[in-house]
Amino acid sequence: MGVMTMTAAEAANERSVGVADGSREIPGSGTRSRLDLHALLARWGVIAGFIAMVIFFAAMRPDTFATWQNARSIINASPILIIFGCIVTATMVLGEFDISFPNLADLSSIVIAVLVTTGGLSAGVELMFAVALGILASVALGALTGFLVASGRVHSFVITLAIASVASGLELTASDRLPNGQKQLSSLGLPSGLQRLGTASTMGGVRVAFLVAVVVGAITWFVLRRTVVGRRIHAVGGNSRAAELAAVPLRRIRFGVFVVGGALAGLAGLLGVAQRGYIPTASPPLMLSSYTAVFLGASVLGLRRFNVGGTLLAIVFLQTLSNGLSLMNQDRWLASVITGSVLLVAVMTNRRGA
Repeated sequence: MGVMTMTAAEAANERSVGVADGSREIPGSGTRSRLDLHALLARWGVIAGFIAMVIFFAAMRPDTFATWQNARSIINASPILIIFGCIVTATMVLGEFDISFPNLADLSSIVIAVLVTTGGLSAGVELMFAVALGILASVALGALTGFLVASGRVHSFVITLAIASVASGLELTASDRLPNGQKQLSSLGLPSGLQRLGTASTMGGVRVAFLVAVVVGAITWFVLRRTVVGRRIHAVGGNSRAAELAAVPLRRIRFGVFVVGGALAGLAGLLGVAQRGYIPTASPPLMLSSYTAVFLGASVLGLRRFNVGGTLLAIVFLQTLSNGLSLMNQDRWLASVITGSVLLVAVMTNRRGA
């Protein structure tokens, strides 16, 4: 009996020593290691991937990529995507879905382009009138979207799909009124005041349009994170039933988010026409990048929630990726494939961490 007791004690001691010196595997430690690795990737994967990407492109194209001129090019190409990212972030925080904002932006662009090239008012008044009507057209459709979504009878995806089709039809109709039967319009054919908005730069060559977009991002962040309205938007998106019981005005919040989204889409349309003139359906291709940025931004630092700061960082990631591939003379389809893959990975990561 004593021998058996000693043997058991020795075995227990051996196990404890084995655990202490790491020579034996702790039951379940493999699972914990995998979980720790997943948590590490979820928290730092986006930032590590960005650093690796910058190093790669800088090594492959040292004379062109790692220059201030190229960084400035990335910055100046970002304003519209930044504004779109703010629209999508607010909508996703609300728990809704919007695919109409690019079409609203294009509608705003064509309204402005038509009015400034065919109106009979003085240049200054004509430009102000055109800008106001262009943004108002986008706001009107945003308000219609908000009203329909607030009614709660149809999913926001279906509603915004219908609104996108309506806006596209209105854009096509309005484009028939461009001078000389043109279907697109160079920025050189626009009034000088509108051209200046698209080309005006600060010291260092950073365009004013980018600063406008950054201000929009800062205001969106502040509203969502630091105001009563922002807390209500989060409440509606998190649990609309609980928000209703807490006397949060669900319909007003939903309506307001889509109205503001319409206004921001109109602003994006204004910046777009000022920078590049009017190009038919120029904005819808940015929808994939907008949603990719929002979902990827939710993965930044493992936050797993939609947030403006993460969205802006993700936009820098995507714009840098697009720029690097362009400098390496890669086909455009490759950027689309990578962007779609990044979106898929970001969504899967967020769902797994939920």
